[in-house]
Amino acid sequence: MVKADEGGVCESVDEFAITIAVIRDEHAATWLVEYVEFSTAFSRNRISFQTALPFDRAFSTEFSTQLHRFLPAGFGRSVFADSSARIEAPGLVIQGIRIIAQAVQAGMQRLSIRFLHAWGRVQALLAQEHQLADTTEARCQNLAVETFLDLIRPCLDLMQLDASGLTDGSMSSILSDRIEALKARKLEFEFQANLLARYIANPSVVREHPEAIELKRSYRLPS
Repeated sequence: MVKADEGGVCESVDEFAITIAVIRDEHAATWLVEYVEFSTAFSRNRISFQTALPFDRAFSTEFSTQLHRFLPAGFGRSVFADSSARIEAPGLVIQGIRIIAQAVQAGMQRLSIRFLHAWGRVQALLAQEHQLADTTEARCQNLAVETFLDLIRPCLDLMQLDASGLTDGSMSSILSDRIEALKARKLEFEFQANLLARYIANPSVVREHPEAIELKRSYRLPS
């Protein structure tokens, strides 16, 4: 069974997440996927499987191989988080992982895997037969342009300041506030710029599977 909103495109990063529900039999020790959910503050798209599938049937080869290295070896309760952890697949970059492992109950262990940042075609983590494709290349290009504008607008705002008035106390205060606002988001801008560069580097993937997720924040410097 597949559940997803038409289009499958998320348009806000503020509460974005990819959540994967995984189970493992205590004796078989094989990881099985129950569902994958893409969510934002405004939408939630879930792809559920009628029967839990092994990784090699639920996920793409690249994603499955890289995800395995973060999974717990033991069956005890544990929490793992790494904001720098990164998984890359054709057309997709994911970063920031949190895994909550439950203790075994009735011979079964449950995991909740959550990713906090992504750029590209989010359904690329799924095996081909589970992917939904109903968006266009133009939409992907528009998302890239919007993200670029998010990065460049703060610079354009600074350019609007009149340099001749910088000696004025109030003008200096405005400039200082704007610079501090930029510095506060330095890591975010670097992350967005890096993912955008990686996304643009492989446009052929977009033409073959034109589905994208927009990861941009509305941004406005203090006036």
